[in-house]
Amino acid sequence: MEYHKLLTIGRKKVDEQNVRPLPERLQRYLLRQIVSRRKLFAFLLSGGQLMRPVLPKKLRQSIPARQQLTAFQANKHDRKIILLQGCAQPSLAPNINHSVTRVMDALGIETLKLDNEDCCGALNHHMNATEQALASAKRNIDAWWPYIEKQAVEAIVISESGCGNFVKEYRYLLKDDAEYQTKMERIEQLTKDLSEVLCNEDLSRFSSKTPQTLAFQAPCTLQHGQGIKGSVEKMLTSLGHTLTPVPDGHLCCGSAGSYSILQRDLSSELRERKLKNLHSGSPTVIASANIGCISHLRAGTETPVKHWIEILASELD
Repeated sequence: MEYHKLLTIGRKKVDEQNVRPLPERLQRYLLRQIVSRRKLFAFLLSGGQLMRPVLPKKLRQSIPARQQLTAFQANKHDRKIILLQGCAQPSLAPNINHSVTRVMDALGIETLKLDNEDCCGALNHHMNATEQALASAKRNIDAWWPYIEKQAVEAIVISESGCGNFVKEYRYLLKDDAEYQTKMERIEQLTKDLSEVLCNEDLSRFSSKTPQTLAFQAPCTLQHGQGIKGSVEKMLTSLGHTLTPVPDGHLCCGSAGSYSILQRDLSSELRERKLKNLHSGSPTVIASANIGCISHLRAGTETPVKHWIEILASELD
């Protein structure tokens, strides 16, 4: 049963039959307008980061400190991939995309980042702004298509499992659009979660010189949405790291896109439960595969929370 498709129908019915209070409508509108616009989100976040030292602890925890990136000059390679950069990830955690580029470069793969790509559309879709979500999907396809048509790239790689889950739904979402349906088979073939690409590469050079004890938080959008289970864990253990058992690993961390903002109390309860389970094995680092989960978990723990690709890239330092 594809419950997310039923949920899409349910959201539409709820909005048709119920008028949300004005403050709630305004909150949802601003959330969509800000987070889905990369430059605007980055500008506002940078303001929050400047004020971070003087903010109350609870608010300070929800704003990540600015990351310092390792100096790196990418090389040109015959093998190429397109990396979907995301809306919030480039400013919330720029080291993730930076790490993808460094790891790919070490494997002899050039990472293309397209200036004309858009937000994946997931946030708008999940808040029932369907037309805006479809417009974003089409803009992305239009940005990717010249490279696909020329067979210039091996894959469209997505390091945010939430975005990846949604992009893999483009074919279904655009089922009534004859123009885009002709392109969807090829788009669908090329769209890959980062783990699906790297599990087929020789990663021996990323074997850890200083193995870590890790707890892996498998995002819902990775294990349930995309059906990818165990791939990241297998890679990390093969590189020498120890993964601690995580009780109830199938349960949500409470991030769930906009849920952590719109339903703060319930989201915090889910995070506390998830962190308790993640901490049960006393890891030195918590690893994940989705920026929403990473940001949400970071706000509730002193234990470092990273994208798993950052762990691989650290072996290049």
